[in-house]
Amino acid sequence: MESEELRYFQALERAFIRLRGAPLLLAPADWRIAQRWREVGIPLEIVITALEEIFEGRRARGQEGRVSGLRYCRPAVEKAWRQITELRGPAEIASGGSFDVERRLDALASSLPSGWSKSEALAGSIRAFDGGRLETVENRLLELDATMVKQAEADLDTKQAEALEQRVSDRLQPLTENFAPDEISAAKERIRRQELRRHFALPVLSLFSPEVEAAIQGSERP
Repeated sequence: MESEELRYFQALERAFIRLRGAPLLLAPADWRIAQRWREVGIPLEIVITALEEIFEGRRARGQEGRVSGLRYCRPAVEKAWRQITELRGPAEIASGGSFDVERRLDALASSLPSGWSKSEALAGSIRAFDGGRLETVENRLLELDATMVKQAEADLDTKQAEALEQRVSDRLQPLTENFAPDEISAAKERIRRQELRRHFALPVLSLFSPEVEAAIQGSERP
């Protein structure tokens, strides 16, 4: 998968996991769905808005159980895109509107752990992003997120690194019977990132991260 496609999918994956409220390794079929959405030109922010409406609707109806993948969301996402393209030209779509990118970037920078040596430099990089289309900002944050995780891994001492590898192995073991070798490899990297985040209390660098959402909602309360 090309890097642009990968970034698009990973941003959707992060938003989906946030809304779902629990970690999930999305299936190859979900990758194909996300790939099609990107190919037909559905902007990232449109997909995420549709996902938010789906989950909010489920909560309002009191539906139980968790959504197992993007396949459940596909009809609603594509219906939303059809409605938008019928009402507006493609060039007008997803320019950002009233979505306050700078405010979210500041909340994200503030969510970095105060005790970590790399936080100050990372916060400066986040706040230096000058806005633009949401997809562009998300892609830049995704690149910075990868850098952050690598820096965190480099900060582990030998004992911590061994303990992390053991946790990754323990979490990966139940998946080995249900996933192909290449999928296991991808799952292992995602689990390692999750464990590194947990160890250093690192946020996901996204405009839609739980830390950002909590900060925005908290500031809007009377």
